[in-house]
Amino acid sequence: MHKFFYPLLLLLLGWIAAGSYFLSCPTCNPVAAKPKAVVPAAPAPVMEKNVWDVRDGDRFTTGSPNHFTFPNSSAVPNVPAKTQSAFNNISKYLQDNPARQLLLTGYYKTDETYTGSFDNLGVDRAEAIKANMVAKGAPAANIITTGLADYNLKFTKKNLLRRGVNFNFKGASDLAEIGARLKADPYKIYFATGSNQVDLNQALKDYFSDIKYYVSQVPNAAIQVSGHTDNVGSLGGNTRLSKKRAGEIRDYMVRQGIRANAITSVIGEGPNRPIASNDTDEGKSQNRRVEIIVTN
Repeated sequence: MHKFFYPLLLLLLGWIAAGSYFLSCPTCNPVAAKPKAVVPAAPAPVMEKNVWDVRDGDRFTTGSPNHFTFPNSSAVPNVPAKTQSAFNNISKYLQDNPARQLLLTGYYKTDETYTGSFDNLGVDRAEAIKANMVAKGAPAANIITTGLADYNLKFTKKNLLRRGVNFNFKGASDLAEIGARLKADPYKIYFATGSNQVDLNQALKDYFSDIKYYVSQVPNAAIQVSGHTDNVGSLGGNTRLSKKRAGEIRDYMVRQGIRANAITSVIGEGPNRPIASNDTDEGKSQNRRVEIIVTN
C-alpha cells in the first residue's frame, strides 16, 4: 500500500467531518430568515358624533349626527334620514312608556312671517314634529306642544334654523317636584332701563317648559305675576310702568300657550318691594323686574 494512503485517507475523513459540522452549525452558516408578511391593522371604526340628542334621564337616549332644520318663516321641517331614525326611536319609547310625556317647545323670532292657524310659528313647528312622530305610532295624547319667541335665534347662511324645537320628557313622577319648585321661589325676569324685551335665555326656556307642563296637568293651577321698579322717577309713574311690564309678561306667557285663566293675578308694585339697595346701579338693576310665582 502506498505510504501516503493513510495520511490522505485521514485528511479526506477530516475534511468530510469538518464540512458536515459547518453545514449543520447554525452560527457558522446562518440562513437569512424570510421576512414576515406585515398585515396592516384594521382601521378603527369611525364613530359618528351626535350633534343632536334627546334624553329622558337614565331611562332613554337617542340622537343623530344631523340637525333637523326649518326654513325661515316656515313650519315644514327638513329631517335627514338619520334624524328620522331618532324620531322613530322616540315614537317607540312613548309607545312602550305610556306614563312618560314629551313636551315639544318650538322657537321662532318675532320678525318671521307667519300666517298659520296656531298661536304662533313656534307652536306650528312643534306640531309639525309631533305629527311626524304620531305618524310613526307615538300616542298623540302624550305629546304636549308650545311655542316661545326667542330674540337670540340664529339662522345659517342658507337661512335655516337648527334646533327649532326642544324635546323635554316629563311624567307624573316629576309633577310634584316641579310644582314644589315653582311654588318655592318667584322666577325673576329683569329689564334694562326703559326696555320691555325679554331675554329668552336657557334658564327662562327651562322655566317656561316646567310651568307649561304644570299648568297642562293641574286644572286649578294659579299663577301670580307682579311688576317692580327701582326708585328713579315718580311713585305713580313707576307703579304704572311696573303694572305694564307685568301685563306684558302675562300676555307673553299666554302667547306661549300657557292658559290665560291660570294667570289669576297681575299687579304693579312700583318701587315698594325692592330686593336690593337703590343706592347703586347694580341694586337698581335687580329691582327692575317682573316676578312669576305659582300660588296653587
